[in-house]
Amino acid sequence: MNQRIPSLRTPGIDHKKIILEDTAARQSEIQRFNKRLRIGLILATIASFVALSLYFSNIWKRENAALESRLETYTELRDQTLKRFFVSLENEVKLWSIHPDIVKDAKNFIKDWEEFSPQEIEAIRQEYIYKKLPTSLSDVYRDYNNFHAEVHPTLDKFNRHHGYYDVFIFDLEGNLVYTVEKEDDYGYNFQTGRSIYADTGLGRIFRAALSQADHNAVVFDDFEGYAPSAGDPAAFLASQIVDEEKQLIGVYAVQVPIDRFNEVLSHSQGLGETGQSYLVGEDLLMRNQARLSETNTMLTTQVENAVVKEALEGRRSLKKVKLVNGDAGIAAAMPLTFKGVNYAVVTEMSLEEKRAPLRPYVLFYVASVVCLLLFGLIAYVILRARPGRTLQDLADMGGQES
Repeated sequence: MNQRIPSLRTPGIDHKKIILEDTAARQSEIQRFNKRLRIGLILATIASFVALSLYFSNIWKRENAALESRLETYTELRDQTLKRFFVSLENEVKLWSIHPDIVKDAKNFIKDWEEFSPQEIEAIRQEYIYKKLPTSLSDVYRDYNNFHAEVHPTLDKFNRHHGYYDVFIFDLEGNLVYTVEKEDDYGYNFQTGRSIYADTGLGRIFRAALSQADHNAVVFDDFEGYAPSAGDPAAFLASQIVDEEKQLIGVYAVQVPIDRFNEVLSHSQGLGETGQSYLVGEDLLMRNQARLSETNTMLTTQVENAVVKEALEGRRSLKKVKLVNGDAGIAAAMPLTFKGVNYAVVTEMSLEEKRAPLRPYVLFYVASVVCLLLFGLIAYVILRARPGRTLQDLADMGGQES
């Protein structure tokens, strides 16, 4: 006997007109709808993840490119500064080698030197280098001393004003008749085979200057250890000394100041704690004191990497390299050529410091991905849950209770 469910009857309603739904079909429809929602959710999550990844990838590339551009810009600035430094030295040598005061001083020193005997030359060396006064003075010796006392204070101030390490005056035979610093090279002859210093950078620069057809030409000899200066690295520039009648009378040379040269490359503003610039020669040896090194690096530290080699071949370069201290890093390099000598101007920075500004973006990206995946997972689990009870479920339950 069929039982009725009182709780389902409502007064005033014609229950004959109510058509009960097919609860099985309804359940199937709900399941199909949930399945479509789950598929849509998965696709939406994947699309959001791709969009988020592309967005942060573009940020990473843009910020990374900006950092690399800054490294290249810094290298270019150092390159331009070095060029100005070298050109300034060249112009100074060109100017002072024909200056009336230098010409007058050179003529007087050379005239007296030509009259010296070998014994007097050695006596001059002993007096000015080792402060040993001679027992007797000839007239020419006395003339040289008097003229030296007259002009040396001015030349010494001139040397310090321009920041040179030393200033040299040679006669046409290669005799070094005057230097400001009076090191052991003073008084020697620099012609090939005629002195122990003939094959040094100063000897080469003297002979190179003397051989120039153009009186205004300035020649340059690259850095190397120079024995009279305690073996310290030295580079030289020289030009012919020519009087007002265009008569060649000698050679004027200067020793490039190491301190000024290092100062050009020591600026580090904007390079952080691990960034530094340096100059590398064709022998792959560093030409300056590295800012971050406590030991001497000038002509002692070899830098052999891809950016240096490409710059020495005349190409700009930016690559990941091993830094001078052995850490992983990135370096930008540019070619620089002065008087036929090729260099690589390099600026380097550790990868860790280069990536430091990008870390907030990485953390934000990771947090965004985690939130997106959690949201997708929770929504997926909810949609997978069993739908609520249907009318048929309620009817069955009511029949059992009657």
